[in-house]
Amino acid sequence: IVSASSNDGLRFVVKADGITIYASPIVKAKNSRVPIRVDLPKSVRQLELKVESLNNNLNDHAYWVDPRLTF
Repeated sequence: IVSASSNDGLRFVVKADGITIYASPIVKAKNSRVPIRVDLPKSVRQLELKVESLNNNLNDHAYWVDPRLTF
């Protein structure tokens, strides 16, 4: 689950070996919670959990809440 609030929007992104494998819908609402579930390719060596600010990052707040990897 991710949690966020933003004036102009932000997006949660999961990258595997530098390739985007998930991008959330644009999140704006205060205290929005978005569940994310992604199947990773077996050969992944590097995993990135990112937050991208869309226009500016003024008052953007975002959290990856309890991210987990399960095998």
